[in-house]
Amino acid sequence: MADDYSELLQKLSDNISDMELKALVAACSDTIAAEDKERIKEHKDLFRHLEKVSKLGKDNFNYLEHALEKICRPDLVTQMLEYREKVTGIKEIKQENISGPARKYKGTDDTTNLEDSFAKITLAPPPSKLDVHKKS
Repeated sequence: MADDYSELLQKLSDNISDMELKALVAACSDTIAAEDKERIKEHKDLFRHLEKVSKLGKDNFNYLEHALEKICRPDLVTQMLEYREKVTGIKEIKQENISGPARKYKGTDDTTNLEDSFAKITLAPPPSKLDVHKKS
């Protein structure tokens, strides 16, 4: 299981740019002291720090999910959900069992009609000739 966890962290690292790493450090600023921010130069430094302060672990991704959501990376949140499915052996994790922001990104009911998920938008009819100002 530790190998799967390490693989996940490596995948996350491979998909986070240096600029996004800086944004991720800023998103985690409530758990990182100012002097520690300067020490975080690589992805693994951030992950180690989050593990040290108990914000990240094999079965603890809520904080990192939230931080990734802040930097607009729902695709990486989805990778974490796939890891959970692999580790737990459960093919489908019910939405009520998903905590944190990941709930938004992992659909559980494949039978849901996409059209039903969106509100119907009705456009106003185009203006009639009477509504248009006439040139004199």
